[in-house]
Amino acid sequence: MLNLKTRSGAVAFVLMALAGAANADVVVTNLAEPFRATTEVGNNPNPVMPPSGAPLWSWAAQSFITDGASYALTQIDIIGGEASLAPAPVIVAELRADNAGTIGALITTLVIPDMTGPVAPRGLTPSVPVTLDPSTTYWIVLGSQAPGDGTLGWSYANSNESVGTGVIAQYADSQDSGATWNYGTEFPYFIQVVAEPSTACTPCPGDANGDLVVNFDDITEVLARWLNSCAPAR
Repeated sequence: MLNLKTRSGAVAFVLMALAGAANADVVVTNLAEPFRATTEVGNNPNPVMPPSGAPLWSWAAQSFITDGASYALTQIDIIGGEASLAPAPVIVAELRADNAGTIGALITTLVIPDMTGPVAPRGLTPSVPVTLDPSTTYWIVLGSQAPGDGTLGWSYANSNESVGTGVIAQYADSQDSGATWNYGTEFPYFIQVVAEPSTACTPCPGDANGDLVVNFDDITEVLARWLNSCAPAR
């Protein structure tokens, strides 16, 4: 990553609790690695210059590769923040497929938490259910898009190390709102991929709500309909 597009600082890293996902796995994480710097994420052209003095803001992306299992994606954690207040950023947060080593088609948008305040671990959740296929590359894309010239930050590590059965792979930066990308492998963005082992099957015994995954949501569905009469009306 280009130093012109970043600002340094200190961040205390704490792995996020897996709230609401008792049987979730951390597929891969580098949140405990040393902090290097923060990419200034924003839209170009922008009336406000990056605080570092860089000529342009960036969109940012980070890829990861799953292991040999299939997962239901629960959450993707990043270390980010520093969102501007006036104007507030119109944040682009996406999970995308890989296209021969480059950023591919949109899979789903990601629900963004409050990004104001110092950079810190923050959880992004898929807006629709997503199954992560085995041994497959995915991209997380973060940007800020017109209307609105607001900005935010996404921090990256000072090492290429990670923990988990998956792999943290290429990162990418774009200065034209994702139209073209520059790719690299040194000092990836901070990410943590949290997912539940998939029990998807066709047909799928026990899948009461029809989402192709058997989990606690199916128990809730059954209890909600407990003692309902299934007898045909006369």
